[in-house]
Amino acid sequence: MSEPVKNPFELLLDEIRTVVREELAAMNGNGHAANSPETDEEERRRLGILAAARATIEAGALLTAEQLAAMLQVNKATVYERVKKKTIPYYQAGRFIRFNLQEVLESQRKNGNLS
Repeated sequence: MSEPVKNPFELLLDEIRTVVREELAAMNGNGHAANSPETDEEERRRLGILAAARATIEAGALLTAEQLAAMLQVNKATVYERVKKKTIPYYQAGRFIRFNLQEVLESQRKNGNLS
């Protein structure tokens, strides 16, 4: 006996089921996808930024917006938004904006907006 011909809707459902099965197989048991190479690369980059920020702080230098964002665990756009609204202290030399972490943290504590 030959297999019955599936209509396009059934074929689409089969494809969806296959994709869902593959996605579930890729999950690591807790509902989250296992680390992909992109995720690993992003994590390495984030850790590198944090390490550079710590070294900058130890040297007594000022942080970049990206380093401050990593330290505060916020998006870099959030840092620039706060600069625009003048809700965090910053230093500007030409087009470059830098931050003193202690001043920013103290400012955020006073304003009750830490992150």
